[in-house]
Amino acid sequence: AAVTDGGNITLTNTGALEIGTFSALTIERELALPSGAATVVVDAALSGVRTDGEVNISGSTQGARGDITITTAASTALTNAVTDGAAFIGDVLTLTAHAIDALNIDVNEVSASADSGDISLTQTAGFDGSLRALTLTSLTASDSGAEIKVINDGDLVVKTVDADDVHLDSREGAMDLSLEAITGGTSIALFAVSFVLGAGGRTFDGQKTERRAGRYVDNATGSALVIDQAYIDQNIANGELRVRATGDIQIGNIDASSLTNGLSLTAGGDITVTGTITNAGSTDITLRAAGSIAQSSGSLAGDAITLGAGSAVGADGTALALSDAASLSIEAGANVFAELASGDVTVDAIISRNAAGEVSLTADAGSILADSTRVGGHVIAGTTTLSAATDIGAVGQALRLDTDLLNWTLAGGNAYLTAIEGLSLGNATLGASSTTTIAAADDIIVNGAISGASADLTLNTSGSVLQQGSDRMAVGTLSIDAAGSVGSAASDLLTDVDNLTIAAGGDIAVDELDDLTITADGVVSSAGSINLATAGASIAAAGTNATSGFRAAGDVTLAAAD
Repeated sequence: AAVTDGGNITLTNTGALEIGTFSALTIERELALPSGAATVVVDAALSGVRTDGEVNISGSTQGARGDITITTAASTALTNAVTDGAAFIGDVLTLTAHAIDALNIDVNEVSASADSGDISLTQTAGFDGSLRALTLTSLTASDSGAEIKVINDGDLVVKTVDADDVHLDSREGAMDLSLEAITGGTSIALFAVSFVLGAGGRTFDGQKTERRAGRYVDNATGSALVIDQAYIDQNIANGELRVRATGDIQIGNIDASSLTNGLSLTAGGDITVTGTITNAGSTDITLRAAGSIAQSSGSLAGDAITLGAGSAVGADGTALALSDAASLSIEAGANVFAELASGDVTVDAIISRNAAGEVSLTADAGSILADSTRVGGHVIAGTTTLSAATDIGAVGQALRLDTDLLNWTLAGGNAYLTAIEGLSLGNATLGASSTTTIAAADDIIVNGAISGASADLTLNTSGSVLQQGSDRMAVGTLSIDAAGSVGSAASDLLTDVDNLTIAAGGDIAVDELDDLTITADGVVSSAGSINLATAGASIAAAGTNATSGFRAAGDVTLAAAD
Protein backbone atom coordinates (compact mmCIF):
# COMPACT_ATOMS: atom_id res chain seq x y z
CA ALA A 1 0.00 0.00 0.00
CA ALA A 2 1.14 3.58 -0.55
CA VAL A 3 0.40 6.69 1.46
CA THR A 4 -0.74 9.52 -0.79
CA ASP A 5 0.19 13.17 -0.51
CA GLY A 6 -2.85 14.61 1.21
CA GLY A 7 -5.24 11.87 0.06
CA ASN A 8 -7.21 9.47 2.24
CA ILE A 9 -6.30 5.97 3.40
CA THR A 10 -8.59 3.16 4.51
CA LEU A 11 -7.14 -0.04 5.90
CA THR A 12 -9.11 -3.11 6.96
CA ASN A 13 -7.00 -5.79 8.63
CA THR A 14 -7.99 -9.44 9.02
CA GLY A 15 -6.19 -9.87 12.35
CA ALA A 16 -4.67 -7.90 15.18
CA LEU A 17 -2.94 -4.75 14.03
CA GLU A 18 0.19 -3.16 15.46
CA ILE A 19 1.10 0.26 14.14
CA GLY A 20 4.77 0.33 13.23
CA THR A 21 4.87 -3.04 11.45
CA PHE A 22 3.65 -1.99 8.01
CA SER A 23 6.58 -3.25 5.97
CA ALA A 24 4.77 -2.46 2.71
CA LEU A 25 3.66 1.06 3.56
CA THR A 26 5.48 4.15 2.41
CA ILE A 27 6.00 6.11 5.61
CA GLU A 28 6.00 9.88 5.41
CA ARG A 29 6.31 12.66 7.92
CA GLU A 30 5.10 16.20 7.94
CA LEU A 31 7.50 18.93 8.95
CA ALA A 32 5.15 21.07 11.03
CA LEU A 33 6.87 24.41 10.75
CA PRO A 34 5.83 27.23 13.09
CA SER A 35 3.76 30.30 12.31
CA GLY A 36 1.49 28.57 9.83
CA ALA A 37 4.22 28.02 7.26
CA ALA A 38 3.65 25.45 4.55
CA THR A 39 4.50 21.94 5.61
CA VAL A 40 6.92 19.67 3.83
CA VAL A 41 6.56 15.95 3.22
CA VAL A 42 9.54 13.64 2.90
CA ASP A 43 9.39 9.99 1.93
CA ALA A 44 10.76 6.63 2.97
CA ALA A 45 13.91 7.14 0.92
CA LEU A 46 15.25 8.51 4.22
CA SER A 47 16.42 11.67 2.53
CA GLY A 48 14.94 13.92 5.20
CA VAL A 49 13.40 14.09 8.64
CA ARG A 50 11.10 11.33 9.80
CA THR A 51 10.02 9.28 12.76
CA ASP A 52 9.48 5.54 12.82
CA GLY A 53 6.48 3.54 11.72
CA GLU A 54 3.93 6.31 11.49
CA VAL A 55 1.03 6.53 9.05
CA ASN A 56 1.12 10.08 7.68
CA ILE A 57 -1.00 11.49 4.90
CA SER A 58 -0.19 15.14 5.35
CA GLY A 59 -0.44 17.18 2.21
CA SER A 60 1.76 19.97 0.93
CA THR A 61 0.06 22.43 3.27
CA GLN A 62 -1.19 22.19 6.83
CA GLY A 63 -4.82 22.22 5.68
CA ALA A 64 -4.37 19.50 3.06
CA ARG A 65 -4.31 16.58 5.46
CA GLY A 66 -6.21 13.48 4.40
CA ASP A 67 -8.49 11.23 6.46
CA ILE A 68 -7.41 7.93 7.99
CA THR A 69 -9.79 5.00 8.58
CA ILE A 70 -8.44 1.89 10.32
CA THR A 71 -10.58 -1.19 11.06
CA THR A 72 -9.40 -4.44 12.63
CA ALA A 73 -11.21 -7.76 12.63
CA ALA A 74 -13.53 -8.72 15.45
CA SER A 75 -11.86 -9.56 18.78
CA THR A 76 -8.53 -8.05 17.73
CA ALA A 77 -6.83 -5.01 19.19
CA LEU A 78 -5.19 -1.94 17.71
CA THR A 79 -1.83 -1.46 19.42
CA ASN A 80 1.13 0.84 18.97
CA ALA A 81 4.82 0.17 18.34
CA VAL A 82 5.73 3.70 17.29
CA THR A 83 8.27 4.89 19.87
CA ASP A 84 8.72 8.45 18.61
CA GLY A 85 6.12 10.82 17.30
CA ALA A 86 2.54 10.12 16.38
CA ALA A 87 1.22 6.84 14.98
CA PHE A 88 -1.38 8.65 12.86
CA ILE A 89 -1.04 12.08 11.28
CA GLY A 90 -4.00 13.37 9.29
CA ASP A 91 -7.27 15.28 9.40
CA VAL A 92 -10.14 13.00 10.48
CA LEU A 93 -9.15 9.72 12.17
CA THR A 94 -11.66 6.86 12.43
CA LEU A 95 -10.71 3.71 14.39
CA THR A 96 -12.64 0.49 14.98
CA ALA A 97 -11.17 -2.35 17.04
CA HIS A 98 -11.63 -4.71 19.96
CA ALA A 99 -9.51 -2.27 22.00
CA ILE A 100 -7.44 0.80 21.15
CA ASP A 101 -4.32 0.85 23.24
CA ALA A 102 -2.28 3.98 24.00
CA LEU A 103 -2.07 5.54 20.55
CA ASN A 104 -0.26 8.83 19.99
CA ILE A 105 -2.05 10.84 17.32
CA ASP A 106 -1.78 14.18 15.48
CA VAL A 107 -5.20 14.88 13.94
CA ASN A 108 -8.00 17.43 13.95
CA GLU A 109 -10.94 15.10 14.67
CA VAL A 110 -11.25 11.56 15.98
CA SER A 111 -13.98 8.92 16.14
CA ALA A 112 -13.27 5.55 17.73
CA SER A 113 -15.18 2.42 18.68
CA ALA A 114 -14.02 -0.47 20.88
CA ASP A 115 -16.41 -3.39 21.48
CA SER A 116 -14.74 -5.06 24.45
CA GLY A 117 -11.81 -2.95 25.64
CA ASP A 118 -10.58 0.54 26.49
CA ILE A 119 -9.79 3.50 24.25
CA SER A 120 -6.64 5.47 25.05
CA LEU A 121 -5.50 8.39 22.85
CA THR A 122 -2.87 11.08 23.41
CA GLN A 123 -2.06 14.16 21.33
CA THR A 124 0.90 16.28 22.38
CA ALA A 125 2.10 19.74 21.45
CA GLY A 126 4.29 20.16 18.40
CA PHE A 127 8.05 20.09 18.84
CA ASP A 128 8.05 23.93 18.91
CA GLY A 129 5.19 24.10 21.42
CA SER A 130 2.41 24.63 18.90
CA LEU A 131 -0.95 23.28 20.05
CA ARG A 132 -3.59 21.53 17.96
CA ALA A 133 -7.24 21.49 19.01
CA LEU A 134 -8.83 18.03 18.96
CA THR A 135 -12.54 17.37 18.39
CA LEU A 136 -13.95 14.17 19.92
CA THR A 137 -16.67 13.51 17.38
CA SER A 138 -17.79 10.07 18.55
CA LEU A 139 -16.01 7.77 21.01
CA THR A 140 -17.65 4.56 22.25
CA ALA A 141 -16.23 1.84 24.50
CA SER A 142 -19.20 -0.49 24.93
CA ASP A 143 -17.83 -3.13 27.31
CA SER A 144 -18.87 -3.00 30.97
CA GLY A 145 -16.24 -1.13 33.00
CA ALA A 146 -14.37 0.09 29.90
CA GLU A 147 -12.57 3.43 30.00
CA ILE A 148 -12.17 6.17 27.43
CA LYS A 149 -9.07 8.25 28.15
CA VAL A 150 -8.10 11.15 25.90
CA ILE A 151 -5.28 13.57 26.65
CA ASN A 152 -4.54 16.60 24.46
CA ASP A 153 -2.01 19.33 25.21
CA GLY A 154 -4.28 21.81 23.42
CA ASP A 155 -8.02 22.43 23.42
CA LEU A 156 -10.56 19.61 23.49
CA VAL A 157 -13.98 19.93 21.86
CA VAL A 158 -16.17 17.22 23.36
CA LYS A 159 -19.13 15.81 21.47
CA THR A 160 -20.23 12.15 21.85
CA VAL A 161 -18.37 10.09 24.45
CA ASP A 162 -19.90 6.85 25.73
CA ALA A 163 -18.17 4.64 28.32
CA ASP A 164 -18.49 3.63 31.96
CA ASP A 165 -15.31 5.53 32.82
CA VAL A 166 -14.49 8.81 31.06
CA HIS A 167 -11.18 10.61 31.58
CA LEU A 168 -10.62 13.72 29.43
CA ASP A 169 -7.66 16.05 29.88
CA SER A 170 -6.77 19.29 28.10
CA ARG A 171 -3.38 19.87 29.67
CA GLU A 172 -2.65 23.36 28.34
CA GLY A 173 -5.94 24.40 26.82
CA ALA A 174 -9.67 24.80 27.29
CA MET A 175 -12.28 22.03 27.23
CA ASP A 176 -15.41 22.91 25.26
CA LEU A 177 -18.39 21.06 26.71
CA SER A 178 -21.04 23.18 24.99
CA LEU A 179 -21.84 20.36 22.54
CA GLU A 180 -21.13 17.42 24.84
CA ALA A 181 -23.10 14.22 24.85
CA ILE A 182 -21.28 12.20 27.51
CA THR A 183 -23.30 9.07 28.32
CA GLY A 184 -22.64 6.12 30.58
CA GLY A 185 -20.25 7.99 32.77
CA THR A 186 -20.27 5.95 35.97
CA SER A 187 -17.01 7.79 36.61
CA ILE A 188 -16.22 11.10 34.91
CA ALA A 189 -12.98 13.04 35.37
CA LEU A 190 -12.40 16.23 33.37
CA PHE A 191 -9.20 18.30 33.55
CA ALA A 192 -8.44 21.55 31.73
CA VAL A 193 -6.99 25.01 32.22
CA SER A 194 -10.54 26.31 31.66
CA PHE A 195 -13.98 25.03 30.65
CA VAL A 196 -16.66 26.21 28.21
CA LEU A 197 -20.15 25.04 29.23
CA GLY A 198 -23.34 25.02 27.20
CA ALA A 199 -26.21 27.32 28.05
CA GLY A 200 -28.59 25.38 30.28
CA GLY A 201 -26.43 22.28 30.03
CA ARG A 202 -24.69 20.20 32.67
CA THR A 203 -22.18 21.95 34.89
CA PHE A 204 -20.22 18.80 35.83
CA ASP A 205 -19.76 20.09 39.38
CA GLY A 206 -17.39 17.81 41.26
CA GLN A 207 -16.22 16.17 38.05
CA LYS A 208 -14.17 18.91 36.43
CA THR A 209 -10.84 20.22 37.71
CA GLU A 210 -9.07 23.36 36.58
CA ARG A 211 -5.33 22.82 36.39
CA ARG A 212 -3.24 25.30 38.35
CA ALA A 213 0.20 23.87 37.61
CA GLY A 214 -0.07 25.33 34.13
CA ARG A 215 0.07 29.10 33.76
CA TYR A 216 -0.68 31.22 30.69
CA VAL A 217 1.09 34.58 30.29
CA ASP A 218 0.23 36.97 27.46
CA ASN A 219 3.43 38.94 26.87
CA ALA A 220 3.59 38.91 23.07
CA THR A 221 3.92 42.71 22.95
CA GLY A 222 5.83 43.13 26.21
CA SER A 223 9.15 42.17 27.75
CA ALA A 224 10.37 38.63 28.28
CA LEU A 225 8.84 36.62 31.11
CA VAL A 226 11.61 35.93 33.65
CA ILE A 227 11.55 32.45 35.16
CA ASP A 228 13.87 32.49 38.18
CA GLN A 229 13.84 31.17 41.72
CA ALA A 230 11.37 33.80 42.91
CA TYR A 231 8.95 32.88 40.12
CA ILE A 232 9.33 29.18 40.92
CA ASP A 233 8.62 29.74 44.62
CA GLN A 234 5.48 31.74 43.86
CA ASN A 235 3.98 29.50 41.18
CA ILE A 236 5.07 25.90 41.76
CA ALA A 237 2.24 23.41 42.27
CA ASN A 238 2.60 19.73 43.16
CA GLY A 239 6.33 19.83 42.50
CA GLU A 240 5.76 21.08 38.94
CA LEU A 241 5.81 24.31 36.98
CA ARG A 242 4.24 24.51 33.51
CA VAL A 243 4.19 27.93 31.85
CA ARG A 244 3.09 28.98 28.37
CA ALA A 245 3.97 32.53 27.33
CA THR A 246 2.87 34.17 24.10
CA GLY A 247 6.16 36.09 23.91
CA ASP A 248 9.77 35.50 25.00
CA ILE A 249 10.98 33.67 28.13
CA GLN A 250 14.22 34.34 29.98
CA ILE A 251 15.57 31.67 32.37
CA GLY A 252 17.49 32.95 35.39
CA ASN A 253 19.08 31.11 38.32
CA ILE A 254 16.94 28.19 39.51
CA ASP A 255 17.40 25.62 42.28
CA ALA A 256 15.43 22.72 40.81
CA SER A 257 15.35 20.55 43.94
CA SER A 258 11.68 21.41 44.54
CA LEU A 259 10.67 20.64 40.93
CA THR A 260 10.26 16.92 41.49
CA ASN A 261 7.60 16.64 38.77
CA GLY A 262 9.43 18.75 36.22
CA LEU A 263 9.76 22.15 34.61
CA SER A 264 8.00 22.81 31.30
CA LEU A 265 8.29 26.20 29.58
CA THR A 266 6.73 27.10 26.23
CA ALA A 267 7.34 30.42 24.47
CA GLY A 268 5.56 31.94 21.52
CA GLY A 269 8.86 33.74 20.85
CA ASP A 270 12.42 32.90 21.97
CA ILE A 271 13.82 31.29 25.12
CA THR A 272 17.11 32.68 26.40
CA VAL A 273 19.17 31.09 29.20
CA THR A 274 20.83 33.74 31.36
CA GLY A 275 21.21 31.83 34.63
CA THR A 276 22.17 28.43 35.98
CA ILE A 277 19.88 25.55 36.87
CA THR A 278 21.27 23.60 39.83
CA ASN A 279 20.23 20.49 41.81
CA ALA A 280 18.38 19.15 38.80
CA GLY A 281 19.68 15.58 38.83
CA SER A 282 16.17 14.14 39.10
CA THR A 283 14.22 16.92 37.36
CA ASP A 284 12.92 16.64 33.81
CA ILE A 285 13.32 19.89 31.86
CA THR A 286 11.21 20.66 28.77
CA LEU A 287 11.71 23.88 26.79
CA ARG A 288 9.73 24.67 23.64
CA ALA A 289 9.91 27.85 21.59
CA ALA A 290 8.34 29.00 18.35
CA GLY A 291 11.59 30.92 17.82
CA SER A 292 15.05 29.98 19.07
CA ILE A 293 16.55 28.60 22.28
CA ALA A 294 19.77 30.48 22.99
CA GLN A 295 22.14 31.31 25.82
CA SER A 296 23.98 34.38 27.00
CA SER A 297 25.33 32.93 30.26
CA GLY A 298 24.69 30.15 32.78
CA SER A 299 23.76 26.59 31.88
CA LEU A 300 20.92 24.08 31.74
CA ALA A 301 20.77 20.89 33.75
CA GLY A 302 18.27 18.10 34.21
CA ASP A 303 17.67 14.39 34.29
CA ALA A 304 15.88 14.24 30.94
CA ILE A 305 16.21 17.42 28.88
CA THR A 306 13.79 17.92 25.97
CA LEU A 307 14.20 20.96 23.72
CA GLY A 308 12.13 22.02 20.72
CA ALA A 309 12.56 25.19 18.69
CA GLY A 310 11.05 26.46 15.47
CA SER A 311 14.40 28.06 14.71
CA ALA A 312 17.88 27.23 16.12
CA VAL A 313 19.07 25.74 19.40
CA GLY A 314 22.36 27.35 20.37
CA ALA A 315 24.68 28.76 17.75
CA ASP A 316 28.10 28.14 16.27
CA GLY A 317 30.56 29.55 18.81
CA THR A 318 27.90 29.88 21.53
CA ALA A 319 26.63 26.33 21.97
CA LEU A 320 23.86 25.78 24.48
CA ALA A 321 25.70 24.80 27.67
CA LEU A 322 24.46 21.74 29.56
CA SER A 323 26.09 21.22 32.94
CA ASP A 324 24.40 17.87 33.43
CA ALA A 325 21.98 15.82 31.32
CA ALA A 326 21.36 12.11 31.68
CA SER A 327 19.29 12.00 28.47
CA LEU A 328 18.82 14.52 25.70
CA SER A 329 16.18 15.08 23.00
CA ILE A 330 16.32 18.12 20.68
CA GLU A 331 14.25 19.01 17.65
CA ALA A 332 14.82 22.29 15.82
CA GLY A 333 13.81 24.01 12.64
CA ALA A 334 17.40 25.09 12.04
CA ASN A 335 20.85 24.24 13.46
CA VAL A 336 21.56 22.65 16.85
CA PHE A 337 24.72 23.39 18.87
CA ALA A 338 24.92 21.88 22.37
CA GLU A 339 27.81 21.17 24.73
CA LEU A 340 27.82 19.01 27.87
CA ALA A 341 30.36 20.12 30.47
CA SER A 342 30.59 16.92 32.51
CA GLY A 343 29.53 13.30 32.52
CA ASP A 344 27.92 11.17 29.84
CA VAL A 345 24.80 11.98 27.84
CA THR A 346 22.39 9.49 26.29
CA VAL A 347 20.88 10.75 23.04
CA ASP A 348 17.26 9.91 22.30
CA ALA A 349 17.03 12.01 19.14
CA ILE A 350 18.63 15.25 17.99
CA ILE A 351 16.98 16.50 14.81
CA SER A 352 17.44 19.49 12.55
CA ARG A 353 14.33 19.79 10.38
CA ASN A 354 16.27 21.85 7.85
CA ALA A 355 17.62 19.45 5.21
CA ALA A 356 20.86 21.51 5.15
CA GLY A 357 20.93 21.99 8.92
CA GLU A 358 23.74 21.02 11.27
CA VAL A 359 23.70 19.17 14.58
CA SER A 360 26.79 19.68 16.74
CA LEU A 361 27.07 17.87 20.09
CA THR A 362 30.09 17.94 22.38
CA ALA A 363 30.74 15.96 25.57
CA ASP A 364 33.74 17.72 27.12
CA ALA A 365 34.48 15.13 29.81
CA GLY A 366 32.38 12.07 28.98
CA SER A 367 30.68 9.99 26.32
CA ILE A 368 27.88 10.45 23.81
CA LEU A 369 25.74 7.33 24.13
CA ALA A 370 22.72 6.02 22.21
CA ASP A 371 19.27 5.41 23.68
CA SER A 372 18.56 1.70 23.22
CA THR A 373 14.79 2.28 22.86
CA ARG A 374 15.12 4.57 19.86
CA VAL A 375 14.08 2.91 16.58
CA GLY A 376 15.23 5.47 14.00
CA GLY A 377 18.23 7.74 13.74
CA HIS A 378 19.62 9.23 16.93
CA VAL A 379 20.94 12.21 14.94
CA ILE A 380 19.13 13.51 11.85
CA ALA A 381 20.72 16.46 10.05
CA GLY A 382 22.45 17.54 6.88
CA THR A 383 25.76 17.80 8.75
CA THR A 384 26.60 16.03 12.01
CA THR A 385 29.53 17.07 14.19
CA LEU A 386 30.30 14.99 17.28
CA SER A 387 33.04 15.44 19.87
CA ALA A 388 33.59 13.24 22.93
CA ALA A 389 36.30 12.87 25.54
CA THR A 390 35.73 9.12 25.78
CA ASP A 391 33.21 7.08 23.78
CA ILE A 392 30.60 7.68 21.09
CA GLY A 393 28.03 4.90 21.07
CA ALA A 394 28.89 1.46 22.41
CA VAL A 395 29.34 -2.14 21.30
CA GLY A 396 25.92 -3.40 20.25
CA GLN A 397 24.42 0.08 20.63
CA ALA A 398 25.87 2.27 17.93
CA LEU A 399 24.80 5.87 17.53
CA ARG A 400 22.63 5.84 14.40
CA LEU A 401 22.98 8.72 11.95
CA ASP A 402 20.77 9.99 9.15
CA THR A 403 23.17 12.57 7.81
CA ASP A 404 24.97 13.62 4.66
CA LEU A 405 28.28 14.65 6.26
CA LEU A 406 29.96 13.46 9.46
CA ASN A 407 32.72 15.28 11.33
CA TRP A 408 33.94 13.79 14.59
CA THR A 409 36.55 14.17 17.31
CA LEU A 410 37.40 11.34 19.68
CA ALA A 411 39.96 12.13 22.36
CA GLY A 412 40.16 8.51 23.49
CA GLY A 413 38.06 5.40 23.79
CA ASN A 414 35.83 3.94 21.10
CA ALA A 415 33.27 5.24 18.61
CA TYR A 416 30.53 3.05 17.12
CA LEU A 417 28.50 4.81 14.45
CA THR A 418 25.92 3.51 11.99
CA ALA A 419 24.65 5.44 8.96
CA ILE A 420 21.08 4.58 8.00
CA GLU A 421 22.04 5.34 4.40
CA GLY A 422 25.41 6.33 2.99
CA LEU A 423 27.41 9.33 4.17
CA SER A 424 30.44 11.48 3.56
CA LEU A 425 33.27 11.55 6.07
CA GLY A 426 34.47 15.08 6.71
CA ASN A 427 37.16 16.14 9.16
CA ALA A 428 38.08 13.90 12.09
CA THR A 429 40.67 14.14 14.88
CA LEU A 430 41.27 10.80 16.59
CA GLY A 431 43.19 10.42 19.82
CA ALA A 432 45.98 7.95 20.51
CA SER A 433 44.82 4.32 20.67
CA SER A 434 41.22 5.32 19.91
CA THR A 435 39.09 3.14 17.64
CA THR A 436 36.27 4.23 15.35
CA THR A 437 33.92 1.80 13.63
CA ILE A 438 31.51 3.18 11.03
CA ALA A 439 28.89 1.03 9.30
CA ALA A 440 26.79 2.32 6.41
CA ALA A 441 23.97 0.95 4.29
CA ASP A 442 25.30 2.70 1.19
CA ASP A 443 28.48 4.37 -0.07
CA ILE A 444 31.00 5.95 2.27
CA ILE A 445 32.70 8.94 0.65
CA VAL A 446 35.95 10.31 2.09
CA ASN A 447 35.74 14.08 1.77
CA GLY A 448 37.85 15.52 4.58
CA ALA A 449 41.04 15.25 6.62
CA ILE A 450 40.94 12.25 8.98
CA SER A 451 43.95 12.18 11.30
CA GLY A 452 45.03 9.95 14.18
CA ALA A 453 48.59 8.65 14.02
CA SER A 454 47.96 5.63 16.25
CA ALA A 455 44.18 5.37 15.92
CA ASP A 456 42.24 2.51 14.34
CA LEU A 457 39.52 3.20 11.78
CA THR A 458 37.13 0.54 10.47
CA LEU A 459 34.69 1.20 7.60
CA ASN A 460 31.98 -1.35 6.82
CA THR A 461 29.54 -0.68 4.00
CA SER A 462 27.02 -2.40 1.79
CA GLY A 463 28.16 -0.01 -0.93
CA SER A 464 31.61 1.33 -1.89
CA VAL A 465 34.27 3.45 -0.20
CA LEU A 466 35.10 6.31 -2.55
CA GLN A 467 37.44 9.31 -2.59
CA GLN A 468 36.34 12.89 -3.08
CA GLY A 469 38.86 15.68 -2.77
CA SER A 470 42.58 15.49 -1.96
CA ASP A 471 42.60 14.77 1.81
CA ARG A 472 44.11 11.51 3.02
CA MET A 473 42.98 9.19 5.80
CA ALA A 474 45.97 9.35 8.14
CA VAL A 475 45.51 6.70 10.84
CA GLY A 476 47.51 3.86 12.34
CA THR A 477 45.36 0.99 11.08
CA LEU A 478 42.68 1.20 8.40
CA SER A 479 40.27 -1.72 7.87
CA ILE A 480 37.66 -1.67 5.11
CA ASP A 481 34.92 -4.17 4.32
CA ALA A 482 32.91 -3.07 1.27
CA ALA A 483 30.42 -4.96 -0.86
CA GLY A 484 31.34 -2.67 -3.74
CA SER A 485 34.64 -1.10 -4.74
CA VAL A 486 37.30 0.76 -2.77
CA GLY A 487 38.52 3.80 -4.64
CA SER A 488 37.88 4.03 -8.38
CA ALA A 489 39.66 4.37 -11.70
CA ALA A 490 38.89 8.10 -11.60
CA SER A 491 40.13 8.66 -8.05
CA ASP A 492 42.23 6.35 -5.88
CA LEU A 493 41.44 6.13 -2.19
CA LEU A 494 44.10 8.35 -0.57
CA THR A 495 45.73 6.96 2.57
CA ASP A 496 48.57 7.64 4.98
CA VAL A 497 48.42 4.55 7.18
CA ASP A 498 50.78 2.05 8.76
CA ASN A 499 48.57 -1.03 8.45
CA LEU A 500 45.90 -1.82 5.88
CA THR A 501 43.17 -4.44 5.51
CA ILE A 502 40.61 -4.43 2.69
CA ALA A 503 37.89 -6.88 1.71
CA ALA A 504 35.93 -5.65 -1.31
CA GLY A 505 33.50 -7.09 -3.80
CA GLY A 506 34.73 -4.85 -6.62
CA ASP A 507 37.93 -3.17 -7.72
CA ILE A 508 40.43 -1.77 -5.21
CA ALA A 509 42.44 1.37 -6.05
CA VAL A 510 44.59 2.85 -3.26
CA ASP A 511 47.26 5.57 -3.24
CA GLU A 512 49.40 5.34 -0.07
CA LEU A 513 51.81 8.07 1.07
CA ASP A 514 54.40 5.99 2.96
CA ASP A 515 55.66 2.52 3.77
CA LEU A 516 52.79 0.08 4.19
CA THR A 517 52.15 -3.16 6.02
CA ILE A 518 49.32 -5.36 4.81
CA THR A 519 47.73 -7.03 7.84
CA ALA A 520 47.23 -10.77 8.23
CA ASP A 521 43.76 -10.49 6.66
CA GLY A 522 45.24 -9.12 3.47
CA VAL A 523 43.83 -6.99 0.67
CA VAL A 524 41.17 -9.00 -1.15
CA SER A 525 38.90 -8.27 -4.13
CA SER A 526 36.45 -11.12 -4.64
CA ALA A 527 35.31 -10.03 -8.08
CA GLY A 528 37.65 -7.26 -9.25
CA SER A 529 41.25 -6.15 -9.56
CA ILE A 530 43.74 -4.52 -7.18
CA ASN A 531 45.84 -1.46 -7.93
CA LEU A 532 47.94 -0.22 -5.01
CA ALA A 533 50.70 2.34 -5.21
CA THR A 534 52.83 3.86 -2.44
CA ALA A 535 55.29 6.70 -2.40
CA GLY A 536 57.07 4.81 0.36
CA ALA A 537 59.93 2.40 -0.02
CA SER A 538 58.09 -0.84 0.61
CA ILE A 539 54.91 -2.83 0.84
CA ALA A 540 55.15 -5.65 3.37
CA ALA A 541 52.68 -8.43 4.17
CA ALA A 542 52.11 -9.79 7.67
CA GLY A 543 50.86 -13.28 8.50
CA THR A 544 51.05 -16.39 6.37
CA ASN A 545 50.83 -16.65 2.60
CA ALA A 546 47.40 -18.28 2.91
CA THR A 547 45.81 -15.36 4.72
CA SER A 548 47.85 -12.28 3.93
CA GLY A 549 49.02 -10.43 0.89
CA PHE A 550 46.86 -9.71 -2.16
CA ARG A 551 44.13 -11.86 -3.65
CA ALA A 552 41.89 -10.82 -6.51
CA ALA A 553 39.69 -12.26 -9.23
CA GLY A 554 41.39 -9.90 -11.69
CA ASP A 555 44.82 -8.32 -11.97
CA VAL A 556 46.99 -7.25 -9.03
CA THR A 557 49.19 -4.22 -9.68
CA LEU A 558 51.61 -2.99 -6.99
CA ALA A 559 53.99 -0.04 -7.16
CA ALA A 560 56.48 1.26 -4.57
CA ALA A 561 59.21 3.91 -4.68
CA ASP A 562 61.96 1.30 -4.22
